[in-house]
Amino acid sequence: MLTINVATKPNYSIDIGDDFLQDFCHYAVELGSECIIVTDSNVAKLYLSRVRYALSATGKRVGEVIFPAGEVNKTMATVELLLNAFARFKLTRSGVVIALGGGVTGDIAGFAAAIWLRGVAVIQVPTTLLAMVDSSVGGKTGVDLPCGKNLIGAFHQPQKVLADITTLQTLSAEHQLDGIAEMLKAGVIRDPEFFAQLVAEPQSALSAESIARSVAIKAEIVAADEFETGERKLLNLGHTTGHAIEKVSNYTISHGRAVAMGMMLVADAGLRHGITSENCRDAIVEALYSCNLPLLSPFPINELLAAMEHDKKCAGDLITLVVPREIGNCELLQLSVGEMPAFWSK
Repeated sequence: MLTINVATKPNYSIDIGDDFLQDFCHYAVELGSECIIVTDSNVAKLYLSRVRYALSATGKRVGEVIFPAGEVNKTMATVELLLNAFARFKLTRSGVVIALGGGVTGDIAGFAAAIWLRGVAVIQVPTTLLAMVDSSVGGKTGVDLPCGKNLIGAFHQPQKVLADITTLQTLSAEHQLDGIAEMLKAGVIRDPEFFAQLVAEPQSALSAESIARSVAIKAEIVAADEFETGERKLLNLGHTTGHAIEKVSNYTISHGRAVAMGMMLVADAGLRHGITSENCRDAIVEALYSCNLPLLSPFPINELLAAMEHDKKCAGDLITLVVPREIGNCELLQLSVGEMPAFWSK
């Protein structure tokens, strides 16, 4: 087992290894006397009974709530479904929410935990590569609105993260690629050697060591800037455009693929404006191609601009973009809404 500590307040650990779900009862001692498992309709078929049995065997009071799978269900209606289930279960402040599943489950369960009784503990149990390396770490929770992604949310750090890499065996190759896109992003931000390793051996992304390295990069940045007032914004590389691509596609394009396209768009624009080096831009092209990730957005930039204006990272009239200079070195570039068309089209 590999453990990464996240030095937020309070701090917590991320455990990465094998068969956590099989031996979940060993981790249950850290929980309160009651816990409710939140999962989606896909993951419930695979892992819910195993986790429920392990928790019940310790004598805890255990509840569950299942919501329909998919980003289209990451809405306030689903949050209400969860909150009503918490109420029926009589979840108290000593209880714990178990977020069992991918990024949508982690985001929505974490948000419901943040607002139930003004905040109860949540343990993130990610079952996808994307959730393990990204959404389960850092305490960002939220849901979507018709006009944009994650516009409603809260910072609510988990009590713990348990990443069981045996769950990755049930992932399709396409779902694995979503996680690899976020891992490449971490390398572009902070670690050229890790980036090069992923390009040379894309399947190494599924190892505990690679997952731990990606998580450690994010954990270090989150600990330095928990509430995203500065350095943590670097983690949004490819996300302003990526979220716009997801929104315009009505979420038929997955998050990882949208982020890959977003990185490509910002690297191309950065090259045109003399920010991104040609070597850096070419390295991103090679990485996406080697990992079988898309390079080109199917939507023209003009179609994406309106969605970008609803990005949650806007501050007044300003939008902060993350632009790579070299692999391992990115900068934050603030542009007004009026300057955005020229940046993308020059």
